[in-house]
This record gives sequence, C-alpha cells and structure tokens, in this order.
Amino acid sequence: KHIKIDFLVHFFTDKQKQMLLRPLSVMAAMICIMFAWHAARFWLDEWHYASEQERWIAIMAIILPVGFALIALHFVLLALRGEISSARDAA
Repeated sequence: KHIKIDFLVHFFTDKQKQMLLRPLSVMAAMICIMFAWHAARFWLDEWHYASEQERWIAIMAIILPVGFALIALHFVLLALRGEISSARDAA
C-alpha cells in the first residue's frame, strides 16, 4: 500500500474533488516535466564530462529523467481521463 498524505481531501465533497482533479494533475505534470527536463540536462552534462571509468555511474543516473518523465505521463493521462477510479477510492 502507498502512504497517503491527503488530510485536506476529507473536507471536500466528491464534486469538489472531481473539479480539482484536472487542474492539479496538469500542475503536477508540468512540475514533473520540468524536473525531467532538468534531470536530462544534468545527465547529459554528466555523460559528456565523465571519464571512461565513471561512465557506469552516468548510465545508472538515467533513471532520474526517465522516472520523472513516466510520472509526468501518469499525471497527463490522469488529467485527460478526468475521473478518479473507484478502486483508488476504495484503497
């Protein structure tokens, strides 16, 4: 199970939650895209300036931009879908 830190959600009605879902998902996607962009720039810089013996560290660091890009994709799809699944509410 995931740890949920959403104490304010209990004060909103279902309609209010539904209205906030898309704007908050878009905002979260934009933040993750920004993080992915800067992580990719950092990774590319690290790749160019790493010595041959340290290239394996740069290869492992690719997880940062890829991870942020996948999280951004998740939020974009959530914003496009625009509804909270019932399985998620039950958890």
